[in-house]
Amino acid sequence: MPWPPPGLAPFATLLALVAAAAPMPRDVGVPRAAGAQDDRPLLPYLGQTLPGDTPVVFAPGQVSTEARELGIVFGPGGDELYYTRVVEKVPMLFRRGLVGDAWTAEERLRLIAGQPDADHSDPAISRDGQRLYFVSAARTETFAAGGNIWVSRREGSAWAPAVLLPAPVNSDGGELYPIVVADGSLYFASNRAGGFGDQDIYRAQYRDGAFVDAVNLGRSVNTTLTDVDPYVSPDERLLIVAARRDGNRGALDLYVAHRDAAGAWEPLAPMDDVVNTELTDYCPMLSPDGAYFFFSRRTAQGGDIYWVRASAIDRLRARP
Repeated sequence: MPWPPPGLAPFATLLALVAAAAPMPRDVGVPRAAGAQDDRPLLPYLGQTLPGDTPVVFAPGQVSTEARELGIVFGPGGDELYYTRVVEKVPMLFRRGLVGDAWTAEERLRLIAGQPDADHSDPAISRDGQRLYFVSAARTETFAAGGNIWVSRREGSAWAPAVLLPAPVNSDGGELYPIVVADGSLYFASNRAGGFGDQDIYRAQYRDGAFVDAVNLGRSVNTTLTDVDPYVSPDERLLIVAARRDGNRGALDLYVAHRDAAGAWEPLAPMDDVVNTELTDYCPMLSPDGAYFFFSRRTAQGGDIYWVRASAIDRLRARP
């Protein structure tokens, strides 16, 4: 999510679920997260030294640069990654892929036909790797400018021109930071009319090839302030959002909620101080193998993508 926005699994369960995803290329010597299946290789992460219990900048000089980077996501097979870089105030979407045992140079994606200079940000990829969602303020004849969600479908080794998602996903407000869960449904942030605050989190059910019934997650998640950038585990038992709350350390802090036994979201609780700082911490994402937690941090000079061992974060662990 570009900041400021327009207009302003349990852990063990998550590991078990993502283990059933598409096979990932082997990275020899990478330790496995607790609960991971022995025959499931882990992600190579651009050959980076793996982080420990303290967040560090991800891939300095390769992904994180002197510009501002945010919002990283890995393809389900671990052989491609997407991220946003802001260049001269324009968010641009980049891709890198793993070919053999080497990563390709980054490629800027221009997915909106007739608007090659349109902004692209907030990538999200479906679990089958066939649909790439992102946000753009590109011109449309349907919705007001200010941030809408688009989708591109994979055609061979390339992405087809993107299509603007209709209502109920997009609206006359602004939409940000989509995330796709196991059944294809979409979570996202929006400042549409009828919410509780200036940005709320919504879920749009995917059914028979279309999105229906965009539903506000309610007061246990959304407040009269700002709630954006949802990460939701594939099984929809873990939710992480960037939020503005009384008592925040920074402009945005990261908060976590689990589902209770009745299936309702527990109230959001702030993440550990290992993640939240006096800066803006946002754009949460777990790696597909569940082993590493990624997030973005905004600074006065720009901002970078960070990562940390997920098991170091108490609130990501399974509830008793």
